[in-house]
Amino acid sequence: MNKWLNSKNMVAAALVLCVAAPIVLSKKQDGGNVTVDNADRRINIITPHNETIRREFGEAFQDWWREKTGEAVYVNWLTPGGTSEIRKILNGKYKAAERVGDDGIGIDIFFGGGDYDFRKQAQAGHLAKLEVFEKHPAWFSDNVIPAYFTGEKYYDPQHAWVGVCLSRFGICYNLDSLKRLKIKPPTKWSDLGDPKYFGSIALADPSKSGSVSRAFEMLIQEQIHEAVTTLQRKPGETQIQFDRRGRSDGWDKGINLIQKIASNARYFTDSATKIPHDVAQGNAAAGMQRTTDSLKGYFLIATPVIESGFFKGTVTYVCEHGEAGAMGIVINKPLDLQLADVFEHLNIQPLLSHDEVSVMAGGPIKIDRGFVLHSPEISYDATLKVNQDVWLTTSKDVLADIARGKGPDQHLVALGYAGWSAGQLEQEIAENSWLTIDADTTVLFETPISEKSASAGKLLGIDIRLLTQQAGHS
Repeated sequence: MNKWLNSKNMVAAALVLCVAAPIVLSKKQDGGNVTVDNADRRINIITPHNETIRREFGEAFQDWWREKTGEAVYVNWLTPGGTSEIRKILNGKYKAAERVGDDGIGIDIFFGGGDYDFRKQAQAGHLAKLEVFEKHPAWFSDNVIPAYFTGEKYYDPQHAWVGVCLSRFGICYNLDSLKRLKIKPPTKWSDLGDPKYFGSIALADPSKSGSVSRAFEMLIQEQIHEAVTTLQRKPGETQIQFDRRGRSDGWDKGINLIQKIASNARYFTDSATKIPHDVAQGNAAAGMQRTTDSLKGYFLIATPVIESGFFKGTVTYVCEHGEAGAMGIVINKPLDLQLADVFEHLNIQPLLSHDEVSVMAGGPIKIDRGFVLHSPEISYDATLKVNQDVWLTTSKDVLADIARGKGPDQHLVALGYAGWSAGQLEQEIAENSWLTIDADTTVLFETPISEKSASAGKLLGIDIRLLTQQAGHS
């Protein structure tokens, strides 16, 4: 009897915890440990960003403000929907304020969205000039944060707005759903136009979601680029006529592809954040989204914030990254050890000389264990397929094949690995310890060790040597 009563008490306690936990946690997520009642100041931010981004930026700002001023600031997040909804709200509030003679609209910051919306707000005179450009002019040189890069504008010439994050766009898909539909995983935008996806694509309304609108724009730009590079000039056609025809053909192909993808849509949601969740749950087979969650297949470039220790000046290739944490291999920290020494230790007789091939210190964890990053020609029993370009193998077989000249064409051998617990890497990135960029196999396998950090920085359009420890703290 007592056992049954104890069990009921345990169940009741568990239910109380289940009910209480969301309430307790929500207080921290909304404004950190600072509440409206105990705050010295309050800042109102309107944004389309999800709760994860809001929490990370909000708590970081609260900590920075308290350290700088000693004051507690309450961050009040306003989340009416996507950037289109926010644009309507801002325009409406400013019109109302103008009619009644108010100086402001009760909103301090517009955070999130593409440069289009910010340009429109700046043109309407809704944005105040930012002081950060005058306080830290060195941050906005071409070698640190350029005004333009790959055709994109990173800040307003009149200093009314500045970009604070870089995002990438891509395709998310559910492997089980694709298997059921007998479809191979999509690798390019045009794959989503396949009729086999009919009724299975998750899309957001581009008139309400700035990120999806941008994805469609990138799709069209890709089609224009392909058209311009593949067209043949007609006899007597001028360069201007040729370029115009290429852009016109690419535009038509892009619009046609969007129509095909739209015809496969399961729905059109108001918010792009719904798409990856529905795809993960199998409610849709694939979708277009801004992909910023996983850094798998990315480079982590150490910034000057890491002043000392193992990771100072390093570049790490991320092999795994998810809710449980992250794992990667440092690619530019050579040991006083050559690959020939490893072969000798493992009693492997090489057919080729490997005296000039350095072994990397892959990380401070399991430093006696070998890890081989390599190109995807050969798979072994202990191979992790990071992506279509890079695999990671931990078995001795790959080393034996390399010694015999029969291994993968490209490879990097390391001892040890770098690891992060759940949320740790995200926290370090928020503290400006790392810059992130989609990895380049040339830098990974071919660039000299001493040049890897600078070459990785160039992928971002920056000179890593010019960064300071305060980068990012405006």
